Amino acid sequence: MKGRGALWAGLVALVGLAVAVLWLSSGGSPQPFDPSSSSPDGYRAMALLLEGAGSRVDSIASDELDALQGDPAGRSLVVPVADWLDPAQLERLEQMAVEGATVVLAAEDGFVPLSNRDLTRTPAQPVGRGYCTIEEFDGLEALDDIWFGVINTYPETSEDVERCFTDTSDLQSLGALVTLRRVGAGRIVSLGSPYLWANARLQPDKEQGGEPLDNGPMAVALLGGSRVSVLDAVPPPGTSPDGTSNPIALLPFNVKLALVQLGAAFVLYAWWRGRRLGQPVTEELPVEVAGSELVEAVGGMLRRHGSTSQAAIVLRERECRELASRLGVPREAGSAALAAAVASRCGRTPAEVHELLFGAQPESAEGLMGLCARLDELHSEVLDVQPAP
Repeated sequence: MKGRGALWAGLVALVGLAVAVLWLSSGGSPQPFDPSSSSPDGYRAMALLLEGAGSRVDSIASDELDALQGDPAGRSLVVPVADWLDPAQLERLEQMAVEGATVVLAAEDGFVPLSNRDLTRTPAQPVGRGYCTIEEFDGLEALDDIWFGVINTYPETSEDVERCFTDTSDLQSLGALVTLRRVGAGRIVSLGSPYLWANARLQPDKEQGGEPLDNGPMAVALLGGSRVSVLDAVPPPGTSPDGTSNPIALLPFNVKLALVQLGAAFVLYAWWRGRRLGQPVTEELPVEVAGSELVEAVGGMLRRHGSTSQAAIVLRERECRELASRLGVPREAGSAALAAAVASRCGRTPAEVHELLFGAQPESAEGLMGLCARLDELHSEVLDVQPAP
């Protein structure tokens, strides 16, 4: 019996090693915002719309900007994560815009990745055109907004900045999903998020028979008929897509393969040499770090970049995910359902909980710190309460 068990264990280890090697060889999941990717965060649907409008769509690496040939007029460049470019590359893009190109920049002030599950399961959240001064968007009515950041514009100091999709007709409203600045013979367009053109958000309520919003037509209005190049969304050396250090992801393929083989050899050796000396001893597990501390750390990182509103969005979204997961509330149920479930576990009213989790974003560091404290109190009230024996 022992010989048969050892044989099966060896076969399982070999299968696991083969699966790991195949996964490493495949390169993992598709790169986000790739015009050839059909995944929820890909740009394949947008590329098809543009090709139907007479555009040629391809992808290039950020280090190929200087090698682009030809007249910039009639060319469009889409940068899904502008925060990952260095100053020289941003200057090159601005010069191309001056010479006649259309440059689209998204995620200029930090990038917060969204999971494919959130992209596909979150219902449409339309944002109306509101106060709109971009003439190219005549006829467009609303964009889908899934917790996207907004671009702050200040009319008294940025008279040359056109904007649209503010969800308000108020001239003094600062937040917009799209802004446009005309420079020389071209244009520089800023998007609140690269996910505005992701496959899953062009028609988010498709399964329920919902009509598509104007995310796709907006891309056609800006880029249709031109040669469109999408820069690869690859983070700079030393960082991972969420901005943190990630040494494993940065290792060369041969090193990863060697580590997998060493790990498999160690597991086989440990199993062969292992001896059970008695019944397993139950040990007390270490204290789990509170999720609120991680949220606060992320908020502190973003706040150091000077984006308090983005930090507040991340704080609230992480807290909402934790509350929804622990209370068993589906995210697609909506903010009102989550607020009601949380209110039932604490001494607050649903209106108070909704304002704390989904209210207006703070505009100062002091306001952000206050929001952190209130979210931490709510977390303790709802999730840290021990049941009575």
